[in-house]
Amino acid sequence: MTSLRLLIAIFFSTLLSVRAEETYEVRLHRPAKAGDRFRIAAKIAIESETSTTFDNEDADVEKMNAACKLTGELGVVAVTPKGLVSELKLKISDVECVNDSAKADFFKSGDVIHLRYDREEKVVEVNGDEPDELQGAVIDDLLSVASDTEPTDDEVYGTKEKVAPGAEWPMNSELAAKSWSEEGFEGMKAGDIKGTTKFVETTTLDGQSALRFRGVLKVSSAKMKMPRNPDEIKTKHFSMEASDDTEIPVDPAAVSSRVKLQVKIEAESGGKIDRDGETVKVNIKTRHRYAYEIAETPVK
Repeated sequence: MTSLRLLIAIFFSTLLSVRAEETYEVRLHRPAKAGDRFRIAAKIAIESETSTTFDNEDADVEKMNAACKLTGELGVVAVTPKGLVSELKLKISDVECVNDSAKADFFKSGDVIHLRYDREEKVVEVNGDEPDELQGAVIDDLLSVASDTEPTDDEVYGTKEKVAPGAEWPMNSELAAKSWSEEGFEGMKAGDIKGTTKFVETTTLDGQSALRFRGVLKVSSAKMKMPRNPDEIKTKHFSMEASDDTEIPVDPAAVSSRVKLQVKIEAESGGKIDRDGETVKVNIKTRHRYAYEIAETPVK
């Protein structure tokens, strides 16, 4: 009889535990305001190769293999009406970089990176000057600013439902495609973009209760126009695969975060252009991979 009572107690205890599993509101977007400051710790690795062919000439191949590890302080200069950062300055404290496996100094302690939107165009400067190729590649992949029309992560990747660990939901492909098109990927359609977000587990971040999410994104598109490409150059194929792990505090007012991101992009474009007074066919193949980890902690 005692054993039976024990089994019944265990059963109802387990049942109540399942029913009482805590659910959480998903608030991926934490609005920023001008004047906010964050301590940054980041590392990034980039590998890319671009092959350009004119008519039947041999391909001109450019490769990049670089990595950086840095700390610094990021200051928010301006934000969009939705609280997305539209202008920022990052002052580097400590940095180590490599280029083609050799130590490099394309960033130095004390360097100031400045990003902003100016008339819907992103402007990037390092110490007041235009960045070189390596600097530009690292900045493009590691840091970002938003235009006034850009949607928030909640609008694209979030859910309005309260969810428990293990829950998964689809992204808003319609809104994502519209945003990509406005950023210069002309011809991007909702059917070209697929992705999901999963609430993985509860954890801690900077001593606070936090939530960990995993996102997966796949993009596959043909016959669109890439940003900064001339009108004569059309994209034959563009594909991107991305995955990220994001940790943010449960408290929606808290703004610490830790993100790990991996991205793989492959694209092929071509068309006819004028070169030295002659019309020639050009074909461009690009393979670009990068991965980064970045932690942001508010400066109080």
